[in-house]
Amino acid sequence: MRISLYYSRKKRYLTGNDWIINGLDHMTRWMTGVGNLSQIVLHLAGRISEDDLRRRLRAFLVKYPPVWGRPARDMLNLAPYWRMRPVDESRVLLKTVHHDGGSRIEDVLSSLEKGV
Repeated sequence: MRISLYYSRKKRYLTGNDWIINGLDHMTRWMTGVGNLSQIVLHLAGRISEDDLRRRLRAFLVKYPPVWGRPARDMLNLAPYWRMRPVDESRVLLKTVHHDGGSRIEDVLSSLEKGV
């Protein structure tokens, strides 16, 4: 007798690495109430267009939906999978902080900590 579990071909069920990421997200969510977060810092020698950067970030997220997704559970078989959400441009969080070339590293790190 062969037993087969229901699964959806439309869902991206977690693989080995995904299980680790999901476990870390669960642990940090349990301890901090937030889960995994990322912060990208760009050190630039000039100014760039924020609209252009936002457009490019959105294009990246559209191309790589797991970055925009989050762990979820399948309702029928309880298997964890990545829920891919549609990319909404208004949700691309972009905060800019400008420091002049003479800023102390402590001041820069302090402003980054406040963002977290």
